[in-house]
Amino acid sequence: MNGTVPSGKRSGCFWLFLIGPLALIAILVIAGKPQSGTAKTAAEAPMDLPADATDITYYLGNAWPLRCYDFQTSEAAFLQWASDSSMVPAGRSGHQIVAPVLGPSGEIQFEPIPPGNYIYFSWSEDDRGEHAAYDTETGHAYYLAHSR
Repeated sequence: MNGTVPSGKRSGCFWLFLIGPLALIAILVIAGKPQSGTAKTAAEAPMDLPADATDITYYLGNAWPLRCYDFQTSEAAFLQWASDSSMVPAGRSGHQIVAPVLGPSGEIQFEPIPPGNYIYFSWSEDDRGEHAAYDTETGHAYYLAHSR
């Protein structure tokens, strides 16, 4: 045995080192693509919402760890949904909540929630948190979650 690698073994290693990183990059690109859009009902939405939620717009970021959505719901359903999560009643939330809005060509844009009479639920620690607001006059709910 002279310490050389047979040529068949070298080509297998070459392909492993070539294909491995390319496959990893492809997985990261696919997994890193955010999911956004609209849904008419909670059953059609790709996240957990109150059962009576309708008119849903959402943005679920992967590479940028942000989730936000807005929807119509009843006050009772919002209060139950928020209390079932890790959020706690927050009075007037100090965190600016943004809403996902469909732009003219279907892309998601973010705008601050409009003025209203809100019930807030929230928690945050460092740069992570969840924040929800419910407009008691319009029945519109907003949710924002961010993490590292």
